Amino acid sequence: MNADGQANEPAHKHFPHRHLHGLGQLRHRVRELYDGSSESAHAFRYAILTVDVASLLYIVASSFFADNVLVHIVDPLLGALFLTDFAARLWANRRPVSMITSAVGLAEIAAIVSFVAPVFGGPRASCGCCGR
Repeated sequence: MNADGQANEPAHKHFPHRHLHGLGQLRHRVRELYDGSSESAHAFRYAILTVDVASLLYIVASSFFADNVLVHIVDPLLGALFLTDFAARLWANRRPVSMITSAVGLAEIAAIVSFVAPVFGGPRASCGCCGR
């Protein structure tokens, strides 16, 4: 009971994420970053947008230098970055199967595979620039 004689409401009624611990709390935070309206969520999404624009510029520029050693280093790193982002969004998504099976999800998977395929002997894995 509070000072007014009314029953105290549980804290999680007003702050539902307060009762989460461990992975549940982390998942809530990731959801907040991708879908929330806080300043930190907006900043996070602007950072992702900046990385996306820089990646697009890199893709266009690297198409002119396909046999450059730098391409063989940067492509897998971008693939790992995109995979991490996709995995985080998938993990935080309330409907992960629909995310994977959507046209956008399938396009993202195809893009990620194209960036990391050379590491596993896929296309662009061999060139004259680095002796592979």
